[in-house]
Amino acid sequence: MSEFRQVTEHLEALETCLTQLQHSVANKSDHARLERDLSFLLAALNGDVDVMMDKFRDRCCMVDPVTKQPRFGPKMLAKVQDVLRRYDDVALKMEKDAPFRLQTVQGAVELAREQKQQTLQQEARDQEAKRQRDEQLRIEALATAAQKKRERHEKERAEKEQQQKLEEQERERLNASIPHGKEGLEKSIAMLQESTGSEMLFRQSLVKLLGFKELQQGYEAQPRAVFVLEEPDLSEELDAWTSWFDELKEMQSLVESKL
Repeated sequence: MSEFRQVTEHLEALETCLTQLQHSVANKSDHARLERDLSFLLAALNGDVDVMMDKFRDRCCMVDPVTKQPRFGPKMLAKVQDVLRRYDDVALKMEKDAPFRLQTVQGAVELAREQKQQTLQQEARDQEAKRQRDEQLRIEALATAAQKKRERHEKERAEKEQQQKLEEQERERLNASIPHGKEGLEKSIAMLQESTGSEMLFRQSLVKLLGFKELQQGYEAQPRAVFVLEEPDLSEELDAWTSWFDELKEMQSLVESKL
């Protein structure tokens, strides 16, 4: 690549960068690109590109030592002078006293940076507010679930107590329907006689066998509530024990009379 072509490409890059910089300043946005373009322009105008432009500027006045003719021909000289003019135009716009002042660019960069910082801070506040709302919703959901669980347990407990109460009432009703003492024994014997019917003698003969138990097809043992005859404490309830013993003898006599 020739040196002139290289200088031309550098100039085109500077012009493009300047246009982008002006656009960013006008719109007060994209501070990252603004800083990048500004740094590129300042480095080029104060570095290698400026040195290369000075070389071409000097060559415009040089003459060939042999032919005594200008270093550049008319066409090449016009091209070089056009490049130098465009470069000076870019440099002029970047000078402090030019309409496009450096401090304006730097101010725009600082403003864009502050706006970006404010945006980030606002986003952080919004995220924190959302996190707090989500946390509050989570706590409320947990509280609602816990309340429903308590209500369900309370309902189950109440239903269980009601069921137990009904069962207790049924037991009390059943107990109340069963006559006590001799009358109750007579009723029980009558029910037993009625239930055995023609099998009474057969059952009477079988029950005499030690350990006998009648089995039927499909029979399955199931728990049954039973009544236990409890003897009163003789040392503490003599009268009650006497009444209990007398009643027991009467029931024994009744059973023996039915056999």
